[in-house]
Amino acid sequence: MYSETFGTPVGAIFGGRTLSAIGRVNMARLVIEQRYPGDNGDTGRDHGPDRMTAHESAAYNLGAEHARAAASWIDPLSESAASALLEDLLSGDPAVYDYLPAMPNLSGEYADEMTPVRLWGEIVGYSADGGIDDPNDGDDLASLCDAYEQGVADTFEPECERILRSALED
Repeated sequence: MYSETFGTPVGAIFGGRTLSAIGRVNMARLVIEQRYPGDNGDTGRDHGPDRMTAHESAAYNLGAEHARAAASWIDPLSESAASALLEDLLSGDPAVYDYLPAMPNLSGEYADEMTPVRLWGEIVGYSADGGIDDPNDGDDLASLCDAYEQGVADTFEPECERILRSALED
């Protein structure tokens, strides 16, 4: 997705370094803004949840649900640790992601994690043989993946912030 948008492999853009979680989220946001710049009539639609198809909306909601579940794994913290994490999160310090739970994605890196095919099956349905029903067009699958990832991106940080703030109130 990134190389299609920018015409250059991601590693070349970032000097061959692997992106941190915050880097991936920020890059995903940039790509979505590039692909769906708004209702300007020429390049597509606003990719917000209010402008999605029913399947895209379901994928967005699933991504948001997975983000809330992942954020809930923030360990019980001392007040000073919660305060420091919250400060780093609000300031945009990428190092904070080393101390937060992993953000959900579609990599399927671990067993039973979401992948694009699993996402399609969850939203659209599986066929009788356990495969996905015919996704007539790759754009349909890509739009579900974009919506899922946007749901995660829109939810994960605010949920982490909410949990950290509640730890400070207790």
